[in-house]
Amino acid sequence: MAAQAVIFDLDGTILNTLPSLAESLNAVLLEHQLPTLKLESVKAIIGDGILKLIERALPPSKRQEGLAISLKADFKTQYSLRQFNQCSPYKGIINLLSALKARGLKLAVLSNKDQENVSVLIDRFFPKTFSLALGASPARPPKPSPEGALEIISSFKVNSSHVCYLGDGETDMLLASRLGFKALGAAWGYRAKENLIKNGAQAILEAPKELLNFLD
Repeated sequence: MAAQAVIFDLDGTILNTLPSLAESLNAVLLEHQLPTLKLESVKAIIGDGILKLIERALPPSKRQEGLAISLKADFKTQYSLRQFNQCSPYKGIINLLSALKARGLKLAVLSNKDQENVSVLIDRFFPKTFSLALGASPARPPKPSPEGALEIISSFKVNSSHVCYLGDGETDMLLASRLGFKALGAAWGYRAKENLIKNGAQAILEAPKELLNFLD
């Protein structure tokens, strides 16, 4: 069935946020005399929200309950200072979004990043592009929970079979598969292709423009 809407993940899919996330995380770790992480190590633990990012960054001996929660406020402060650092849309994303809008498709972002950061980044890099841009909030469980995606398709008044979902994480593919979206994996993102396929990707895109092949 022809697509009527496209939902995008944010980090690792339309926007390269890895350097700014790594800088912010390491600033917090340094402040608390904890080992810092290399860029590739941070890349491997992104995707499930701030709290999970901090938990996974801690040494195993420091992963006791409560420490990650206590560091979250520090991370949010550091990230607010650095979120634009070396941050940019992936090559081909702006052209893809323009092509989708020209075709009249409804566009949304669904991220596990906190809502306030999602809003700031979308306003900075993709103004007037997406009808909805949803992030994590107390009222919205993170992906792969379906609440955010269901909110989007309800607002768009589209059936799940008319939705393409593009993401770079395991949680993205799980969510898309469970809801009956066309699950498309972004090969340029933060996860290996094999992980995306194992979690339900129906196709792996090597470049953003390839999404246009799945609209009809």
